[in-house]
Amino acid sequence: MITSINKFFTQYALKLPRYVKRSLAICLDSILCFMATWIALSLRLEEFVIINWQFAVPAFIAVGIAIPIFYSLGLYNTIFRYSSTDAIRVLIKAVAIYGLLYSFIFIILTIQGIPRSIGIMQPMIMFLQVGTSRWLIKKWLGQHFRGNMNEIAIMKKK
Repeated sequence: MITSINKFFTQYALKLPRYVKRSLAICLDSILCFMATWIALSLRLEEFVIINWQFAVPAFIAVGIAIPIFYSLGLYNTIFRYSSTDAIRVLIKAVAIYGLLYSFIFIILTIQGIPRSIGIMQPMIMFLQVGTSRWLIKKWLGQHFRGNMNEIAIMKKK
């Protein structure tokens, strides 16, 4: 039952138009920016941070910087199931540029109540999250293609 549900969702996801897939990736990365900021703040302040307007500012700054950088470097042009070490290099470059800008903003603009170390912690957490999400999607879609290839090979033998 679970495999048939997985197969249905995989086939549905693969049939989506490219612009929808790109929009979903941008939404996912935006959510990951917020999560990385929240995790970094919680780790740095050593307590569970409840997001309020003051703590949302670094997250909005993160999304406002990350998404245009990721887009301009072609991170959303990569087809996840075919991504390789080149995609990881682009991700490293994108997060490095993003991290430099993000940390520079927190060094120059001191937002009251927001530690400057967030400018360093958040990009590292975000890199792990975005990299892991891409890897998981590649494994999920790759599993579907391996299953299809095995079915084709079995049909050819008959």
